[in-house]
Amino acid sequence: MTETVLTSAFKANGWQGSKVLTYENLEKLFAALNSGRCNAMSTDKSALAAWAGNSPKPSDYLILPETLDKSPFAGFVAANDSKWRNALRWITYGLFQAEESDITQANLEEKLKSDDPFVQKFLGVGGGYGKDFGLPDDFVAQAIKAMGNYGEIYARNLGPDTSMFLDRKGTPNALWTEGGAIYSPLWN
Repeated sequence: MTETVLTSAFKANGWQGSKVLTYENLEKLFAALNSGRCNAMSTDKSALAAWAGNSPKPSDYLILPETLDKSPFAGFVAANDSKWRNALRWITYGLFQAEESDITQANLEEKLKSDDPFVQKFLGVGGGYGKDFGLPDDFVAQAIKAMGNYGEIYARNLGPDTSMFLDRKGTPNALWTEGGAIYSPLWN
C-alpha cells in the first residue's frame, strides 16, 4: 500500500527520477536510510517519530508535515478474545471522550464531584457504563488517573516537549471538534 501511495505522490508532484524501494520490515527500512541506500523513507508518522526520537541524533531527521494517506493504526488482540477487544475499544473511546469533555489527570478529583449526570455516569460515580463492557463502572476514571486523557497521552509522547513533535492541528489526530478524526461513540 505504501508503495502505491508514494508512486501516486511522485506522479502528482512531478517528481521524476524517484524510485520507491520496498523493505520487508521497518528495521531494514531504517537501516537503508542510515546506510545511505535511500534518501528518505515513508511510514506512519508515529513510527517515524519513534525511530527518529530514539536515534543517536534526532535533530538529523525532519518529519515532513504532509500526510500522504489515511492509514488508521490500532492495537490488536487474539481473534477469539472479544472481552479484551471490547475493553480496549471502550477504554480508548473513554480517553477520547475525556479529552473532549476536558477531564484530565489534574482535574479528575474535581470532576468526580461534578453535578453533571453525564460526567458522573461517565466516570462511574454511583453507577456507570462498565458493566456493559465487562469492566468496573469507574474504568474511565481509573484510566485517566493512570495515564491522562488522549490529548495528555499524545502530548507526553509526541507533543511539543518531545524530541519528535507531531502537531495534531489540522490532522486526523485532532479531535473531531477541531476538524480531526478523533471521536468517541455516544455514551448514552
